[in-house]
Parts: sequence; structure tokens; C-alpha cells
Amino acid sequence: MTEPLRKYSSSDVPEYSSYPAEPDRLVVEVEEVAVISEFDAMSEAEPNRFDEQGRKIGAALGRLVNKISEMTAGARERASRELERAEDEVALAKEAVEQSYEDASRKFRATARRAVCDARAKAGELRVMAAETIDEYPVQTLAAVGVAGILVGAGLRAWRENRG
Repeated sequence: MTEPLRKYSSSDVPEYSSYPAEPDRLVVEVEEVAVISEFDAMSEAEPNRFDEQGRKIGAALGRLVNKISEMTAGARERASRELERAEDEVALAKEAVEQSYEDASRKFRATARRAVCDARAKAGELRVMAAETIDEYPVQTLAAVGVAGILVGAGLRAWRENRG
């Protein structure tokens, strides 16, 4: 018995020298067993009455599947062409909408610019007309401004009294 490499011993640490050796295992040889199915057991001389019918049904189903595949191939091709055409039309419509939006926004900006310019021009004309009126009729202008002030004051007082 060899001494352990540790210099201490504990009940928690097993000592492998005290374990029994592995038991001898028995060797079992398995021989190959041949399995014979019912189909293989039938003699070759005896004709199978289901075999011929099965072949006929299989051939008919194969022809049916091929025919359906041929029929649907044309429909699939037409559907793919229609899908491509629809995608092209959608792309054209999208481009047309974008172009219309750009045209409309360009026209709106031009109209707005024109309206602002017209308003500035009219305001300038009004300023010139007001200056000419004040220069030509100073007394009448002061009287008109005074009357307008009195009317605005009376209107504000009436509104304040009616409000509450």
C-alpha cells in the first residue's frame, strides 16, 4: 500500500486504497438475427394481385400531378407578369404624385411671393396717399382722427359696461 501524498488524513477525504477493485465484466456476444418480412416470405411464383393495381394507381396519380403542374405553370407565369406590371404602375403613380406635389408647392410659393409683393406695394401706395391727404387737408384729417378717437372710446366704454 502506497502512502498518500497528503500529510494529513480526514474522514471527508476517501482513501482509494481501501476501495475494492472493479468486478470482472462478463462478455456477451450478440449474433446477427435475420428478420424476414411477409413480403419476402411470399414465394416468387405466386403473383401479387395488389401489385398490378398499385402500379396503375401510381402511374395515374403521377400523370395527374404532372398535368396539374403544367396547368398551374401558366397561371403562375401570368400572375408574375401581372405583379410586375402592377409594380411598374405603382412606381409610375408614385413618381407622378411626387411631381404633382413639387409642381403644386412651386406654384404655391410663387403665388405667396406674388401676394406678399402686392401687399407691400399697396401698403406703400396707401402710405403715400395718407401723406398726401395729410399735407393737402390737415384740418380735416385732425377732425377725422378726433371723431374716430371719440367713437372708439365710446364703443370701448359701452362694451366694458355690457361685459359685466
